[in-house]
Amino acid sequence: MFSNGWHGVQDHLHMLLAVSYEQGMLACQFYTGEPIIHVGVPENIYRILLRTPYAGSYYRKYVKGKYPCPYETKAKPYRPREKPNPKPRPEAPIVDAPQMDLFGLAISGSLAKSLRNL
Repeated sequence: MFSNGWHGVQDHLHMLLAVSYEQGMLACQFYTGEPIIHVGVPENIYRILLRTPYAGSYYRKYVKGKYPCPYETKAKPYRPREKPNPKPRPEAPIVDAPQMDLFGLAISGSLAKSLRNL
């Protein structure tokens, strides 16, 4: 399909590895996955991808989303449109305040219970 072959590009993130171009179709080989083929791309964009030191950034800015990919087989990742409702927190149990004696010291449990019954 692409008779002129693949040509390596410079990408500081090493995500875009090589590109190929023929008759308005630009094929981009990435680090992961199948090559992506864009249709209707002008040849000057292919030439710029070969020369620029940031080919991956140039691809994302000027090619991705601008030219159709009719041969792309990857499904787009799922992204929820709305934030899910946060899980309700269980209510904290109500704890009685500790009983204090005249000197501000906490009264032990059994003595506090006996004082409540008075």
